[in-house]
Amino acid sequence: MNELHTYCFYVDGMRMLVPSNVYMIRDIATYTNYFLVDGELSQNYFVCEVPHGTVSKVWYPSPTLGMERRRMTVYTPAGYEDSNKQYPVLYLLHGAGGDENAWSELGRAIQIFDNLIAQGKAEPMIVVMPNGNGAQEAVPGEYPNSMYKPSFANPKTMEGSFEKGLSGYHEVCGKSLSYYK
Repeated sequence: MNELHTYCFYVDGMRMLVPSNVYMIRDIATYTNYFLVDGELSQNYFVCEVPHGTVSKVWYPSPTLGMERRRMTVYTPAGYEDSNKQYPVLYLLHGAGGDENAWSELGRAIQIFDNLIAQGKAEPMIVVMPNGNGAQEAVPGEYPNSMYKPSFANPKTMEGSFEKGLSGYHEVCGKSLSYYK
C-alpha cells in the first residue's frame, strides 16, 4: 500500500484542487493535491535531517534527435562535489507520459535517495533522469514555443514490454530502486 495519496474534487462537474493545500504534483497535464501518511511505508518520502544531495537541470546537445539541446535532471549524492570518488550511475526512466521532472517531483526520488543513502541502504550514486519523450526538449513550458497542454499518447509501435523492463517503470520509486545493499 502506498502512503503517498493524491486527490482532487469535482464541483459541478469541474475538476478542482484544494487551494489551502499547497502540496501539488503534476503528472503529464494533470495537477493533483497530495498528502503523505506518516508510517513505515512512507518514511523515506519525507525530507529528513540527513545530508542532502544536489539536483541539477542539465542541458545537453542531442544530434541523434536533431536537437541543439535537451534537458535531464541529475541527482548527485551529498559530498559529491568535494569528492574524487567514482560513483555508480543509475539511469532512472519515467513511465509513459512523464518527463525529466517525473521522478524528482512526482516520485519523490530525491528524498528517497537522500534517506536511503543516509541509512546505508543504498550506495551513494549519481542518478540521471532523462526526458524519454523524443519530441520534447524539456518539460512543457520550459523551452521555447512549448506553452501547450501535454497529452498522453503511446506510439502504436510501443506495446509496453520495453518500458516495463526498465528500472524506472513508474511505481513511485519503492519497488524500482534496485541498487540496495
